[in-house]
Amino acid sequence: MNKPIEHIKGIIPAIFTPFSENGKPNLKILHKYLGYLIDAGCDGFFVSGANGECFLQSKEERSLFTETVVEELGGAKPVIFHIGTINPQDAYFLAVKAKKLKVDAISSVLPFYYDYSIREMAEYYKKLIQLSERPMIVYYVPENNGVKIGNNEFIDNIVNLPGVEGIKYTYSDIYQLQILANGKKGGALKTYGGFDQMGISFLSMGTDGLIGATFNLIPEAYVKMYRYFRSGNMDKAMQYQQIANRFSFQIKQCTKSSYKAFIALRGINVGKPRACWTDVSAKDIAGLEKILENVLREIKSAE
Repeated sequence: MNKPIEHIKGIIPAIFTPFSENGKPNLKILHKYLGYLIDAGCDGFFVSGANGECFLQSKEERSLFTETVVEELGGAKPVIFHIGTINPQDAYFLAVKAKKLKVDAISSVLPFYYDYSIREMAEYYKKLIQLSERPMIVYYVPENNGVKIGNNEFIDNIVNLPGVEGIKYTYSDIYQLQILANGKKGGALKTYGGFDQMGISFLSMGTDGLIGATFNLIPEAYVKMYRYFRSGNMDKAMQYQQIANRFSFQIKQCTKSSYKAFIALRGINVGKPRACWTDVSAKDIAGLEKILENVLREIKSAE
């Protein structure tokens, strides 16, 4: 049955799916990869999301990958299993798998591309919750999937569905996020900011945690930012947020493949992306090495 998700909070990396040279998911590196993030102080994992190239994988690949993550962690950290996909039948398959794995929560983007009505979206979430028997963290990312919902529609049709316990909000209108949270009957909706560069802004609006991609790259900066914020030391929290934002600005100037290339420089070789992004060149790698050197120096100086 659905269980509360009070324990899902803090800094939660949206992890990559590592690929081997043959293009298949690399399960062998998960022990090292997850250990690197746990050692940095991360509080949980968002698995099989957009950062994990979920829409470029089969449902079987996503299922096996998440199963391996759960086995590696052994309950040490909470797992949010993102099961959203363009084909609802695949999402239903993954919902059943989520029940078997006993993940801490499931998540899904809003159904997209086929111009679903709000009622159809609500029925989709109902079925995922029923099949998985897991708490649902709705994944709202309108700038990527093009699905945007007004406050009242969102609250009436999705936020107040039984089993919807949280929302991963990857959008800059954090006023809306607070409205959605306040619209939950009983006031129990957990909220997670999805824009890494707005971490402190989200936390200031009362979010329970942050879920992001760049947490994989410099997890120590975000963990320190979060902990200083929670302790009330806003000056130090802002110092680490600024370090992280300078880093984010720099790496966003590079190719999208640079995220995986960067974490390889930290000793975690997650392979190349499946997406048809431009490959990193030797010149790109040299630039990433310089970025890594600079950000680690900044983090050390801030301590």
